[in-house]
Amino acid sequence: MTQSPSSHTNNDPIGNAPATALSSLEQMISSSLGLAVQNAVLAQQQGNILHQAVTTLGIEQLYAVTSSSSAVSDTFQKTIDQLKQVMELSKESQNAK
Repeated sequence: MTQSPSSHTNNDPIGNAPATALSSLEQMISSSLGLAVQNAVLAQQQGNILHQAVTTLGIEQLYAVTSSSSAVSDTFQKTIDQLKQVMELSKESQNAK
């Protein structure tokens, strides 16, 4: 043997091709999953912002009606009815799962 074991130059790329291809595939999959998780987190954050905005608008509407007590009670009753409908829809969607 005239060459040292560390001087092999062209023998490794052919033997490592399947491992290199598989590692590239795994890196691509992990990158895609990471982006999917980031998108899910962003969607959840946007949903929370939307819920906060809707809650704020609802509270502003409750405080805005102060002209008469009957108007306040009517608005309050409408809000309670709407909340009941939302809760029923939520229960139906949970039962459907």
